[in-house]
Amino acid sequence: MNSNKFEGSLATFSSNVRYLDLLDNLFSGHIPHTDGTMNPNPEVINLSKNRFTGSVSVHLCKVPSIQVLDLSQNKFLGILPECLGNLINLTVIVLTNNNITGVVPSSLGSLKNLCSLNFRNNRFEGDISMSLHNLENLVTMDLGNNLLMGAIPLWIGEKLLNLVFLNLESNKFTGNIPLQLCQLNNIIT
Repeated sequence: MNSNKFEGSLATFSSNVRYLDLLDNLFSGHIPHTDGTMNPNPEVINLSKNRFTGSVSVHLCKVPSIQVLDLSQNKFLGILPECLGNLINLTVIVLTNNNITGVVPSSLGSLKNLCSLNFRNNRFEGDISMSLHNLENLVTMDLGNNLLMGAIPLWIGEKLLNLVFLNLESNKFTGNIPLQLCQLNNIIT
């Protein structure tokens, strides 16, 4: 049902939907949540290019079947819930072009299957969490256009050897560019 002009809010996730693709509509309000009477099991949730507001709901943490979560190009704000690290099947998370603040949750370091982390163009701050060094399957890491600071971690070049795309532009990093980044042989230049 993507690329239409559906509008209004969504009440709950249906328990029989595996692929929820509502990309490029006019939906608004908060992300739907479970009401305790259903057991939703979507594998793909694509709510990008809508008008959803509020914070990223902790109710998403109750849907462990999620493999792909795309909430990009909405109006989300506030901090990300730590419980997102419980989504052990997550392979792709896209939150680009929102207004999310705070630190990147350290719990995301437990997402061993994560291949793509896209947090570009938000207001994340602080250092890049050391826990992200566990994401050895990452192919894409886009943290550009945020308020991240401190030194670029050496472990990016030492641990994330599968990276093909790394974007750290337009942040507040200081210090030197680590030579360890030269070990990323798969990076597209």
